Amino acid sequence: MAQPIQEMVVTETTADRALERVFGLNTSEQAVYRELLEAEGPLSAEELTGKVDCALATAYRYLDTLAEHGLVEEVARPSAAQQPAVYEATDPDEVADHMEDCVERAYRHFSSKIDSFGVEDSACPPLDPTDS
Repeated sequence: MAQPIQEMVVTETTADRALERVFGLNTSEQAVYRELLEAEGPLSAEELTGKVDCALATAYRYLDTLAEHGLVEEVARPSAAQQPAVYEATDPDEVADHMEDCVERAYRHFSSKIDSFGVEDSACPPLDPTDS
């Protein structure tokens, strides 16, 4: 028997899957976000290259994508101005709240589309209980 959609949503939801579905993040971008979350302080793109095994330009691309979604932000280092930029992850609780808002907006949007969708009777005949 097919798994009900409500059950699929509950059982298949993980933090990584939610980041993928809501923000469209790939596994590498998710890895960068996790590294920043687990770090004891802000990290530079250079530091991230060793942690997620990527080129410097790629690390900057990942950081740009995360920043576009509000998942990371560039922060100032208290040292000299010649230091490379460093980044820290947005608090996961803030991200979760934002994701919840996104899902709620999507639900409202698609609910209104479903409500306005008309199906002709012949396109969806009544269920015949003997077909089971």
